[in-house]
Amino acid sequence: MQITIRIITPQGQRQLQAVRGESLYSCLTRGGITLDAPCGGHCFCGKCKVQIEPAGTPGEQEAALLTPQEIAQGYRLACGVRVEQPMLVRLAQHQGEAVILAEDTAEQTQPCLRLAWTYAQIPAGTIDEPLGDRECLRQALGVDLVPLSVLKKLPDACRADQGRVSALLEGNRLVDIRPGHKEQPAYGLAVDIGTTTVVAYLVDLLTGRQLQAASMMNPQKSYGDDVISRIDYASESMAAMDTLRDKIVSGINELIGRLCRQQEISEDRIYRAVLVGNTVMIHLLAGVSPLNIARSPFIPAFTGALCMSPQESGLRIAPAACVYTLPNVASYVGADIVASVMASGLDEDDKLTLVVDIGTNGEMVLGNRDRMLACSTAAGPALEGAHISCGMGGVTGAISSVRRLGDEISCGVIGDTAARGLCGSGLVDAVAMLLDAGALDETGRLDPDEGPDGWASRFTCEGRNTIFKLMDGDPAVTLSQKDIREVQLAKGAIAAGIEVLARAYGAQVNDIKRVCLAGGFGNYIDRANACRIGLLPAALLDRIEGIGNGAGAGARMALLSEKEQDRAERLAGKIQYIELSAVKEFQDLFMDKMMFE
Repeated sequence: MQITIRIITPQGQRQLQAVRGESLYSCLTRGGITLDAPCGGHCFCGKCKVQIEPAGTPGEQEAALLTPQEIAQGYRLACGVRVEQPMLVRLAQHQGEAVILAEDTAEQTQPCLRLAWTYAQIPAGTIDEPLGDRECLRQALGVDLVPLSVLKKLPDACRADQGRVSALLEGNRLVDIRPGHKEQPAYGLAVDIGTTTVVAYLVDLLTGRQLQAASMMNPQKSYGDDVISRIDYASESMAAMDTLRDKIVSGINELIGRLCRQQEISEDRIYRAVLVGNTVMIHLLAGVSPLNIARSPFIPAFTGALCMSPQESGLRIAPAACVYTLPNVASYVGADIVASVMASGLDEDDKLTLVVDIGTNGEMVLGNRDRMLACSTAAGPALEGAHISCGMGGVTGAISSVRRLGDEISCGVIGDTAARGLCGSGLVDAVAMLLDAGALDETGRLDPDEGPDGWASRFTCEGRNTIFKLMDGDPAVTLSQKDIREVQLAKGAIAAGIEVLARAYGAQVNDIKRVCLAGGFGNYIDRANACRIGLLPAALLDRIEGIGNGAGAGARMALLSEKEQDRAERLAGKIQYIELSAVKEFQDLFMDKMMFE
């Protein structure tokens, strides 16, 4: 008999079907949910804690691994629970050690490319007809364009197997040639260049199947966490500009090498690449100065798509491959949000949909198939852990979730190791917890006298800066009054941007039928807590869904289909950009949205 289990995680809700009597741990694992369980689900490490309703009564062995407070709150060990009836399972902590989001919810795109292998017999020139190899090839294949990199391979390829060759054509252009009549592979590369992280996907261009993903921190981070810092550095000199370009190109090439080694293929088998990123990242990749993006009236050097050769881009792939970047919309609405819109399907739906990518800049698009508006809010890096006293990125040792258990505070730490700081999702949880406990008022003031009595020892003051201790350690992880103000600035900007878009559209926020969160932060935050602090409209809580790495998904869609590539061009041209600094009401809305409910 199948029993339904409803699961609530920081990433959203889903359902699984369990067999009566099987362990909850087994069901969750089978459903692709990775729990932290060093003991392998044998009920002796006490790590796979989940909150369930109805909680039931733990057995003696399980109870010994739980505190009385946890039991009172409905916490159980997944490996100690046998599924006998429908239940609700809350997974409050981020499990595992993956810190860069590569997954998404997009369906696999079927290849729709002019790129295809064909077999041919290339007659050799004779004394009577002394045609060159290229001319013989053109006659046999009907191609016009033979790049120099392929031309260099012709003499050997045409003679290795009595003139039998496998030729890769893109329309009337020869992309590659190999000796013999045998099945040949063809691979593509999709890359999402984020300000903080870079994710690359290796895809089979003939089947559309994603073979592998690899990721890294953006190697430009040493020159600034945000795009403005990198623009400032790039403006110092041409050498500085070249340094930033070399950093990202080298990083992508490192990912290419890693992907190819894992799949045991040659880099020169990658015949097509599509890259996305924000407008500044695309400028830096192309080696084009982004200086004017940071100066009023904020005009980029280009917004449309780019088409580069591997030599121009610096990527180590097939020499005759094509390297594309999807189009940007404006200085602070880039190809990454265009790709996310593609992945969400907003531009093909009648429903009023909001796509939001929350990062240093909160890029968002509101609309449907008929009309789309976009803006970018300067949210600052607080939600990515920067400018927070104990802030850090979503890496091992970061507190990624915070929950109150009576007077106690439970913190989920990435990597199940000693806490070293607080990342964005944990920051949102902590602020929501302080609000619910009454220790934080609507103006954002930390008030030790209004919090639970058991929290008195957690508060200290350094001058006028009140500090709250989240977790003991060496040093302790804390949240300060200044940190709260940083959160207010970030959430005020995002919330005000959403309100401006809705008003410009002639709609109310409550008219929005879908909210699609793209990117790592948007998919890892607890959505209820994001609404609790006012980062996202509370009225839309039940309409929020995560689309994972929407930028990467959109890049793969365009990689596999020239129709999708054309769709991106049309989409970018259709999106109407709103510059918030030119909207009179934005500042008032921003100040209002800084307040907590």
